[in-house]
Amino acid sequence: MDPVIIRETEDAFVMTTQDDHGRFSGDVARGFRKELFLDETVVEEVLLAIAEHDRAWLPMDDTPIWMMRSGYPLLLLIIRHCRNC
Repeated sequence: MDPVIIRETEDAFVMTTQDDHGRFSGDVARGFRKELFLDETVVEEVLLAIAEHDRAWLPMDDTPIWMMRSGYPLLLLIIRHCRNC
């Protein structure tokens, strides 16, 4: 498989791996106020689960799969560059 997020720029694809996305999600979640969690006794376990939720993709993130006809990487989500956004 390939990266979870692919952003197309004018001259390249910027790719974020599944694991980087997971770790970033964990970093964001660590910024949440603890009282927002339904059960404060499991906050550390929940934060670990958020950060580690895509670890199984590590071997597949090493080599993206490219679609030959379009020249685009096979993807779960692609955000195209928008000149007028």
